[in-house]
Amino acid sequence: MKLVQISDCHLFAAPDQAGYAGINPAKSLSEVLQAIAEEKPDGVLITGDISGDDSRLSYQLFLSLMSYYCGSLNWRVIPGNHDNNAGFSAYLANQWLKAGQPWQLGDTTIHGLDTRHQGTSGNVCEKQLMAIASAIRAQPDNKHVLALHHHPVPTQSWMDKHALFNTQALADFVLTNSVAMILHGHIHAEYAAQLNGCPVYGAPSTCWQWQSGADFGVSDLPAGYRLITNENTKFNTTIVRIA
Repeated sequence: MKLVQISDCHLFAAPDQAGYAGINPAKSLSEVLQAIAEEKPDGVLITGDISGDDSRLSYQLFLSLMSYYCGSLNWRVIPGNHDNNAGFSAYLANQWLKAGQPWQLGDTTIHGLDTRHQGTSGNVCEKQLMAIASAIRAQPDNKHVLALHHHPVPTQSWMDKHALFNTQALADFVLTNSVAMILHGHIHAEYAAQLNGCPVYGAPSTCWQWQSGADFGVSDLPAGYRLITNENTKFNTTIVRIA
C-alpha cells in the first residue's frame, strides 16, 4: 500500500494570485501533484484547508488541478478550518471522507474526522468517534489510520493557539481502539509525535510553510507531501519536498 498525504492548499479564486512569501498556491499545488502522479500511489489523502478565501471558484480550481494531474488516482478529502463554508460540501461531497464511512486501501482502512469548530480552532466530536469505533470493530484484522485537520499534540509553537479544544477525547479514543497512525495537517510543517503511544504525523503544506517557533513566521522550506507505505505489516513514512 502506498498512500500520499497532502494538506493546506489554500487556493484562491484567481489562479494567478499569490499569498505568503509571494507563493502562488495554485502553481505550487500543481508542482506537488505532478510529483505525486509520478509516485503512482494507491491513494491520495488531502487533510483540509483546500480553500484560502472561502470562494467556490477555489474549489473548482482544486477539482480541475486534481483532474489534470491525478485524474486516474483514488483520492479522498477531509475539511479544515478554512473549509467551513458551503463550497466544500457543494464541490467535494463525493470525495469527503466522513466518520463512519471509511476508505479501504488494501488491508489499511482510513477514517476521517471532521474537526471544524469556531474560527481556526478545532473540536473532537464524540458522535464521530463512536462511528469510527464501530467501523474499526467491523474490521478487526485491518490496520486503521485516523485522519483529521487540527493537530492533537502540541507543537510548542504559535500554532498551538489554533489547536483542538478537547484533545483528551481523542487521547482516550486511541487507548481503547486499534489506531495504528494519526495523520493531520493545519501546521504547514513536518511533525512527528505520539498520543498515548499512537504515532501522530503532520504534513507540510502544498504552498507556504510555517515556522515552528513561538512567533508567527513563514519558513523557507519548500512545499511537499507525506509518503506512507505499508510493507510487511509495518508503516513507513517520509516527507518529500518539491525543489
